[in-house]
Amino acid sequence: ALVPGFVASANDTVTGLVVVPETQALAVAGAFTSLGGAARRFLGSVSLTTGATTSWAPPADCADCTLLGVTSAFGLVFGAVAGPGGRATAWSATTGARRWSQWGDGDVQAVAGVGGTLDARGHFAPRFGAVGGTAAQRSGIAAIDAVSGALLPWDPPVTGPDGVWTIAATSDTLWVGGGFTQVAGQSWAGRLTRFPVVTAGTGAVALVAAASSWAFD
Repeated sequence: ALVPGFVASANDTVTGLVVVPETQALAVAGAFTSLGGAARRFLGSVSLTTGATTSWAPPADCADCTLLGVTSAFGLVFGAVAGPGGRATAWSATTGARRWSQWGDGDVQAVAGVGGTLDARGHFAPRFGAVGGTAAQRSGIAAIDAVSGALLPWDPPVTGPDGVWTIAATSDTLWVGGGFTQVAGQSWAGRLTRFPVVTAGTGAVALVAAASSWAFD
């Protein structure tokens, strides 16, 4: 049954939802420009109990940048941004201030947290990082330090139509799905594959490329 008293609305498609631990509000991402009657461009939040729009109003990355996914950790909300110059962006979970943004030359279509790493996936190729995607070569997959926004060196290239559309993560495994047909040159890893997550002695998280050998000591 519908929950009485929860009334929320958006004037266009909603594509991402996540409960923000710091505010206990529901972050809402999508193609909308109005959320509960308040001006919110692609990202806002609502009360978990009433659906009323909160005062959290992060700035949009651009006039036509739709958000395709959202997640939250470390006092930040992360968005998978599509549109002119796709990007992964982090905003403060409490103030809404933009903390960092890493650009690609195509849409970022999914984001997920793996330890202290933000995993960004999409159909960007071959450029990702910094304004305009000028920092490095990445194809469909990019790993970013979640707090600082620094681009990390992990780079198992994804090739094939539409790139990556969805990600699921646990403490030791990352699953990836999409329209891609190869990962790191391996056709058996097309469309749905997984990566092991290794926690180093420093507490850092390393994502291991497809077909690599790895083991815990």
